[in-house]
Amino acid sequence: MPRLILKKLAWPLILWGLFGGLACWWAKKPLLYPSGPFFPLQIKNRVNFSGPPLKYLARAGDYLFWTTLKGELLAYSLSQKKIVWRASFPPSPFGQVSLFKNYLYWGDGKGQVRCYSQQGEQIWLNKLGKKITSCLFVSDQYVGGVVDEYQLFALNRKNGQLLWQYKSPEKIISGPACGEKQLVFGGEQGTLFVLDLAGRPRLSFPLGKQINPGILLEQNRCYFSTKDNDYYAFDLLRGKIAWKITLGGESLTGPLLWEKKLIIPLWSGVLFCLKKKSGEIIWWQPLPGRSDFQPGVAEDQILVASLSSSLVSFRLKDGQLKGTSDLKDYTLRSNPVWVNPFIYLLASEKQTGEFFLLEMTKEVKVILLAEPPAPRAPGEEIKFRAEVTGFYQPEFEFYLGQKSEEGPAELKVQKPFSTENTWIWYPEKPGKYLIRVKVKDLKEEAQAELEYIIQEEKSKEATNKKKIIEEYKRN
Repeated sequence: MPRLILKKLAWPLILWGLFGGLACWWAKKPLLYPSGPFFPLQIKNRVNFSGPPLKYLARAGDYLFWTTLKGELLAYSLSQKKIVWRASFPPSPFGQVSLFKNYLYWGDGKGQVRCYSQQGEQIWLNKLGKKITSCLFVSDQYVGGVVDEYQLFALNRKNGQLLWQYKSPEKIISGPACGEKQLVFGGEQGTLFVLDLAGRPRLSFPLGKQINPGILLEQNRCYFSTKDNDYYAFDLLRGKIAWKITLGGESLTGPLLWEKKLIIPLWSGVLFCLKKKSGEIIWWQPLPGRSDFQPGVAEDQILVASLSSSLVSFRLKDGQLKGTSDLKDYTLRSNPVWVNPFIYLLASEKQTGEFFLLEMTKEVKVILLAEPPAPRAPGEEIKFRAEVTGFYQPEFEFYLGQKSEEGPAELKVQKPFSTENTWIWYPEKPGKYLIRVKVKDLKEEAQAELEYIIQEEKSKEATNKKKIIEEYKRN
């Protein structure tokens, strides 16, 4: 009978031990180090160039690319930390570079379209000879754009040969945007035009309102903003509006499409996150300034640069503000680009007017504070506190040493590494002291020091304090 009872109890006891041990292990397991950008930021490096830039910073592999209003394409190597090649061209306000399958495409002020490799080799050049009046679109087969405001053209992406042209019945003021099966653009009189990839008209839809420049074409839908602050999803297969929502401002850049969500910065200084399928507002957040730069992606965060000096980050899931960095000496000039652990963007320095590519990373800093401030007398309670920036679940170690004329203070550990950022000291004798705190987490280390003076107190009160301390030690 006792054996039967033991057998019945054995398995519950074993399972309890296993799950209990697992629970203890899980409870002790440290949290993973957070990914994505940390705020606040500091400028680690900056590279000067002659500008101004054309708002867009592109990244491919080890390179960053951008063009300027002065007619220059620049290539910056992330590994070498410098501009490795440049290409000059007749300047154009529509000379923004487009990146597709490791090649660069852009138009210039003399009606020429270029294709370059990432290493700076010119692959082809097409001399259209007409004024280019839009930024280029690039797809798997085509490179194209608008000339003389009405004429749409498409070139062979691989060799630059002209394939077709189409004359629009209206002046083209938005787009063009190209997808796998069609191409869309907006006319001056408020018409949305759809062509197939051979340049043949397939649909014209009279919205009756002007479409803003940034159009996103994704599968069989296109998304765009209009001058009267509405935002649309248009079904290209059915030829009708899928949904429409009023957002209270215009969007002058194409939206960011991410995890079935549309991220839309408004010129009025608001960022919206909408459901791509229905247009339902998931969340919205105010921005520190107007923005016509496309948002950037950084792990689970959205980075938004405004036409002020502020860069902000929001969590995609719920719009929670993750951080703000005010680059008060600069005006931001491009979209932000995340290359772990750095954020890159183009900016102009307010004081000099010079243009820079900024490389930013999280600020790592330790400040050591004393309470009350020096000088104090022997026997008094002095509390040291470390304040940190840029650490995750940090640990602190405190040191103390007395300074002398013979040499530097010999520091000894007073409080080994722990999660407590404070240490309390009761000085026993006068002198000049050096206090140091070391801070570390899984990735970062830093330290700070503080000099502290203890003065002899000659009053009767000081003598009494000394006696109390000695008595305390004896007990």
